[in-house]
Amino acid sequence: MINQIGHMDQSGSVEKILYLEKRLQVAEAGVKDAMEVSKQALNTANTKSVAPGSKGGNRAWSMFGTGDGKQAITIRSTDGHDVTGLIGSLVSEAVLRASKDDIARPDYASYFAGARIIPQLTSQTFRIKANSYWGVWGLFGQQTVEGRPPVTAIHPDIHVGNCWPIKGHEGQLGVVLARSIVITEFTIDHAAKEVAFDVRSAPKKMEVWGLVEGAENLKKVADYHRRREQRYRDLVTAAGREGRTPPSPEDPYPASLPPDANYIRLGQFSYDVNAHSHIQTFQVPQDIQELGVDIGIVVLMIKSNWGEPNWTCLYRFRVSGHDLDRKPAPMEEIEE
Repeated sequence: MINQIGHMDQSGSVEKILYLEKRLQVAEAGVKDAMEVSKQALNTANTKSVAPGSKGGNRAWSMFGTGDGKQAITIRSTDGHDVTGLIGSLVSEAVLRASKDDIARPDYASYFAGARIIPQLTSQTFRIKANSYWGVWGLFGQQTVEGRPPVTAIHPDIHVGNCWPIKGHEGQLGVVLARSIVITEFTIDHAAKEVAFDVRSAPKKMEVWGLVEGAENLKKVADYHRRREQRYRDLVTAAGREGRTPPSPEDPYPASLPPDANYIRLGQFSYDVNAHSHIQTFQVPQDIQELGVDIGIVVLMIKSNWGEPNWTCLYRFRVSGHDLDRKPAPMEEIEE
């Protein structure tokens, strides 16, 4: 990284900072491993620089300069510029972000925060019939191996194999959130493609539905649907007048949801196994966010996967948002 800085245009420091920020984004996926190596190297250098009789418990990153001009290590680009402070700041920011659960957003679908699975709205876990050792000898026949339970998908561990499998390429996961919120984002985690055995089992096309409760919320959603229906009729009329093909109607209400309940589709999105990051966040459309409807129950519907014909594996499903009355989020300062 430092070598590349020396070949940049020397027109100013702004370009260098932008370049470093871009490089940082690329490196964030592996920042934890890089930090371990860096800390070991810095600790070694720090040990050598400690004077006899002085305290040896200095923090490794104290070597990046303290503002008093005393530095144990100076990092320079190949064009001679001192980038010690800049590199230290960028690395510290990356480490801080990595310590905030990757995306630095509260997850209201987390099991540890109080969220729970709704069995009645959740597909069955995939089971495999495997020939047992004793079955070869005709003693016990076949045994059934069942995958991890649905609750796996609302746990933070996404190591390879620690996922919830469903049969085929379609299924759904019902979740009671830790509390009712105005939902703004969904996040899908999968094992990184660099370490996954086969990414074809990753979900592809998905949508999320939320249960609408309360008279005020029901009225907001009813008005919203009326506006959308009128807009669709206007589009069809305009297409007919201009000789164009009319737009396709929206997908019907899912048959797998209770017909007597009031669910609203909060989003449709596709997970991309070829993207740089294996953790991908999707925004709820702005017009739905602006309704100000707080949701406590969501259903993630998996519509397809990336080619595995037998099963689909969901590693983690996250839900982010804010309280209806917009109480201060954990990262916001609270007035005394």
